[in-house]
Amino acid sequence: MKREIIAGIAAAFVLATTGCASSAADSDIIGGADAPTAIAIEPSDDAETVSEALTDDAILKAVANYCSTVNPDLKEIIENGEYDAYFEIESTDDNQVVVLYRSYTAAIVRYYVDRATGDTYVTEFVSGITPEEERTEESFNVNDYIQ
Repeated sequence: MKREIIAGIAAAFVLATTGCASSAADSDIIGGADAPTAIAIEPSDDAETVSEALTDDAILKAVANYCSTVNPDLKEIIENGEYDAYFEIESTDDNQVVVLYRSYTAAIVRYYVDRATGDTYVTEFVSGITPEEERTEESFNVNDYIQ
C-alpha cells in the first residue's frame, strides 16, 4: 500500500514539474511566466458600458430585485396591495441615484446608488422609532441584481 502511495506521489510530481519546463514551442507565449504582460482588449461596438447599464429604470428594477431576493415574500405583498409599499426614484444626477422604498412596515428606506460603479449603501428612517435617517450596515452592488 505504501509503495502505491509513493508511486502515485512520484508520478504526480513528475507530471507537475514537466508542465513548468519551457521549450521552443513556448516562444509564442507573451513574455513568459515571469514577465509582465499587457493585453489590450478592444471594446466591441455592441458592448454595454456601465453607465449605459445603470439607467434610472435599470437601477430602480435592480433595487426592487435585490429587495425581493432578500425578502422573497415582498413581491407578493406589493402585488396584493394589502400594505402600502412601493419603490420610486427620489433623486438622480450624473453621479448618484437615490431609490426610495416605502416599506410595508412604514419604514422609509433609501438606496444610494453610485451610477458609475453600482455600489449601493442603505439608510433607514422609521417614524417614532429612529430620530433621523440612519445608515445601515447593508450594502451591495446593483449590477448583481440587474436582469
